[in-house]
Amino acid sequence: MRDFFFASLDVAGHYWYYDSQLIIYTQEVIYEIDELLPGDAIVFSVAFSHYLLPHAGIGFTDSKGVHRRMFILESMRGGCWPLYLLSPLEDDGWAVWR
Repeated sequence: MRDFFFASLDVAGHYWYYDSQLIIYTQEVIYEIDELLPGDAIVFSVAFSHYLLPHAGIGFTDSKGVHRRMFILESMRGGCWPLYLLSPLEDDGWAVWR
C-alpha cells in the first residue's frame, strides 16, 4: 500500500446531504507513511467513545493505483465478534468522507 494514513473524523461536524447521504470530514491526520509493505504492522493506541458514527478511518492507494478510504466502525453485534471493523466506502454508499 502506498500513501497510507490514519485520521480522526469530525463526527460532531457531520451533516446529511440533500440525498440523505452522510458527509463526514477529516478532523486530523494522525499518522501517515509513504509505503506500507506486506508484513509491516502499525498499532494505534486510541480510544473511541461509544457511538454509531465512525470516529476514525484509514486511507491508502492500492496495488492497482486506486485510492481507497475505509471507516473504522464500532460493531454493535456484541458477543465474541470483533469490537471494531473496517467499512469500505463506495461511491453510492450511505456516507461520504471528505
